[in-house]
Amino acid sequence: MKKRIRFAPSPTGYLHLGNARMATLNNFLAIQENADYILRIDDTDFKRVKDEYIVAMKEDLKWLGISWVEEFKQSDRIATYDAFVNKLKQEGIVYACYETIEELDYKKKLQLAKGKPPIYDRSMLNLTQAEKEKYELEGRKPHYRLKITHENISWIDLIKGELHFKGENISDPVIIREDGSYLYILTSVLDDVDTNITHIIRGEDHVVNTALQIQMFKYLKAEIPYFAHLPLITNNEGEGFSKRSGALSLGSLRREGITPLALNNYLFALGLGEQNKFYSSVKEIAEVFNLQNYNGAAAKFDESKLLKLNLISLQAMEFANVQEMVKTYLNINIDLDFWNIMKTNIATFQDIAVWHNICYNDNLLTVCENKELIQHSLNTMPKDFNEDTWNLWLKDIKEASKLTGMALFHPLRLAFSGQDTGPEFKNLIILIGKDRLEARLKKLLA
Repeated sequence: MKKRIRFAPSPTGYLHLGNARMATLNNFLAIQENADYILRIDDTDFKRVKDEYIVAMKEDLKWLGISWVEEFKQSDRIATYDAFVNKLKQEGIVYACYETIEELDYKKKLQLAKGKPPIYDRSMLNLTQAEKEKYELEGRKPHYRLKITHENISWIDLIKGELHFKGENISDPVIIREDGSYLYILTSVLDDVDTNITHIIRGEDHVVNTALQIQMFKYLKAEIPYFAHLPLITNNEGEGFSKRSGALSLGSLRREGITPLALNNYLFALGLGEQNKFYSSVKEIAEVFNLQNYNGAAAKFDESKLLKLNLISLQAMEFANVQEMVKTYLNINIDLDFWNIMKTNIATFQDIAVWHNICYNDNLLTVCENKELIQHSLNTMPKDFNEDTWNLWLKDIKEASKLTGMALFHPLRLAFSGQDTGPEFKNLIILIGKDRLEARLKKLLA
């Protein structure tokens, strides 16, 4: 049977780095195994779902280089879910519950205080019709739970190895909210069965869900997929990324000029320890991809590593592609001379904007406290700038100022560009141009 893999985002916000990791790792596996990649939109949380998020998600996935052979929304399968749940209601496996959030929180606190696991006590399992009507007269709306069997559950996780769950510590999950909308836990299984999903890669926050869902697969007498649970990505404070916080959305990374190849390399390397190799294509990454190589520790986001990979990626790109992206994201036109000089000094497209401004802004303000050095530089400035200009000019500046080393080069760099570092002087002065550079030096004296 052909392998089938899915990515199932919930369009309640923009895709962030954690979502992108799951999407790309599923893609690496799909390419490696020549498997079908399915895109499922989990859009049953009607209060928070927005069409703009769905559009943005698809754009982000395509930008990452991900394509899919099938696509569907859970909202289009409500009738299927309803028919199955009605059957489970008749069998007494799905039951109505009327507790408020406050009442459920109080129960959990009592159980914890007694040293018991905070699982649902099934107090609503055998309500009579009269009791249900009484609750509804009070203005309460039911949510629905799935009655599970409290049997021990175990499976072989492709990353974590053999996992065991004691059935007595697993609570009956809520599958339908008070507003009638479906939660992920049951609908996901029905979708996976109907679309013949064989492999599921997702975050370790779903491990308990997997224990519950394995019961559901067994109930449906369906083939249980292979599961792989990855540790979540955290920020510098150890917090996970979320759509609600807007942390590191793919859209923001794109606007900053992070390339899709750099991000694919970075997400692949997370959780592999020291991984310094840069792969020139997603296909190359897929060839070496192995879930069993990932460790169980949380993966902390390291911006410096992403920027390093991005620099490698940008330097390897064809100039025409760089030129087009700079025009699209920065509304700046650059030429090949500028790019060849600057590409070793940038990490993101924002750096391109900075250096473009430094080179071509007639009103740029620079700094230098050594007025004598500025005067010597003006007095010795050549009439024309070419590839030999800097060595000859530098010799004259040294003789006039009697300065060498950092005492000479650091104030000159600040005077020319306002930066502590940058490209070689011989290239920088050609990009800035004689007239522009002369005007800057005169401003410093004024």
